[in-house]
Amino acid sequence: MKTEPKPRLDEEQRRTLIARKKLHVALEGHIRERGGALESVPGDTVMRFTCSPGSGLPDELRGLGYELTPCGTTMRIVPHAVEGRLTATSSGGLEPFTEGSTKPVIIRATHAGIQTHCLYDLTLPPGAKPK
Repeated sequence: MKTEPKPRLDEEQRRTLIARKKLHVALEGHIRERGGALESVPGDTVMRFTCSPGSGLPDELRGLGYELTPCGTTMRIVPHAVEGRLTATSSGGLEPFTEGSTKPVIIRATHAGIQTHCLYDLTLPPGAKPK
């Protein structure tokens, strides 16, 4: 099976694509540091990211000049979704911590679980430069 050759980019298209890929790398780090996840492919004109509900990330990105479009919600497996707290019994065993108990928590552990996250499409307005 023979495939069609990809069209070559002119110099301006190539520079634009490189700039979009660099922006993607910078945004990916920025979003990840704030608990979100950039899901789009480097070089896409519209970038999609997720963040937890109530996150300040969407407002922060709007403040930096990006246009955000809410796209609904999705489910993500996150490493810290569930927290377990245990106390010691009088026999030295462990039991789940009960709210209002005066027993000290001796083990606190988090593990992966499923959380709902908000989806956003992110674009830079035409002619604008990111801050």
